[in-house]
Amino acid sequence: MTRLIWFIAVLALSGCANHTLRITFASDPSGAALYKGQQEFCYTPCTFNYPVSQEDMKLGYLKLTGPSVRWTSGAKVEAVSMEVDINRHGLEQIFTFQRPNEVAGREADVQVSLELERRREAAKQKYLRDAAEQVRVRENEERLRESMHQAMRENDRILRDLSR
Repeated sequence: MTRLIWFIAVLALSGCANHTLRITFASDPSGAALYKGQQEFCYTPCTFNYPVSQEDMKLGYLKLTGPSVRWTSGAKVEAVSMEVDINRHGLEQIFTFQRPNEVAGREADVQVSLELERRREAAKQKYLRDAAEQVRVRENEERLRESMHQAMRENDRILRDLSR
């Protein structure tokens, strides 16, 4: 019993409970390619999870290597490093990259943003249609199963009546 109490006390003091910081990276206009180093990850907006240790929680902030974004026009913004204030802004945050106005091609970037939004909406609608179809299929399967059970019960009743 003493060992169990000691083990629980060590766990409580060690701060084994970790947290997760969720940062959604957005851009204005949306649809910029987000990079971490040289690797492209997604098109904005997109969300990443970062582990937050007990020490980070005590410090109240988390230091991250910042991503960069690049729009179709070639406009680029880079956050070399980020100090994320988790005490002030919590564990769910949004970071928005503003497209530099001095770079030509904003209209092209806005058109790409609109096209990506149309594609996302179309994908969402397809997902909803597919989900509704799956529900209909399951309901039909359930009705068919019930009809088969009912027919089997009816057959059993008829056989019992005939055997009398």
